[in-house]
Amino acid sequence: MTVVPSLPAGLAARADAVAGLIAERLDTPARADAAAVRAARQTDTSFWAGASLSEGHAGLALLHRHAAEREEGQGRARAFTRAAFAATGQSPLHHPGLFDGTAGLAFALQDVSRDEPRFLPSLGRLHEQLARQVIDADWPRVPGAVADHHHDLVYGAAGIAVQLCAAAPATPLVEEALERCLRHLVWVAADGNWAVGGRLDTGMAHGAAGIAAALAAAWRLGRRVPGQRAALDELTAWLLAVGDGAGGAGGGRGPRWPRVVPA
Repeated sequence: MTVVPSLPAGLAARADAVAGLIAERLDTPARADAAAVRAARQTDTSFWAGASLSEGHAGLALLHRHAAEREEGQGRARAFTRAAFAATGQSPLHHPGLFDGTAGLAFALQDVSRDEPRFLPSLGRLHEQLARQVIDADWPRVPGAVADHHHDLVYGAAGIAVQLCAAAPATPLVEEALERCLRHLVWVAADGNWAVGGRLDTGMAHGAAGIAAALAAAWRLGRRVPGQRAALDELTAWLLAVGDGAGGAGGGRGPRWPRVVPA
């Protein structure tokens, strides 16, 4: 099988250089915190949240783990992971989402744990916390009352389900939470229940592609609920129908999709 690079060589080199520069400038949690303070003075909106995957130490832990294979990078990843956990003491993660919630911290911790098994007990406790938050979540089941953060890959059930699939061992509480996520996604997929504001999002972050990806990932791992395969087939068929299989009038690298489609 021919492996096609995801990025052209030149662009990949530029991305690697930028990642290296960020890793150099934010090489310790203290420097990252100081940079966040300086950034907050330059804008009316500050997004820094120490424990989050999107805007905190958890995301920087992943950066350092993957920016350098040498021990220095792994040591920095462990330091940022500890800083992320310390940050939860001041700003607890009260919601389960992947972007900046409990699932995001679990995602980072799981990756770092591959090199540092001493984090595994903490990862297990974090998955239990995630499961409890999912079980307590109030996701609406009324068409028209659904927001994308209830079901999407970034904040909602799709991203959470993918992370719960990775929990090992899967405790009864984790299994219950995962089943709740999958059942919610199956309902969302039916009859365009993921419509928000009269529009159906096609994308991976907030739309049909993300829901389908989560259902497919769970299916592949044997985590299944009634209606899951039918929902997956319907979503993928719909995506193929609304996409431009020819790659657009100007050609290009492959099919293209509109961001949203009227419901």
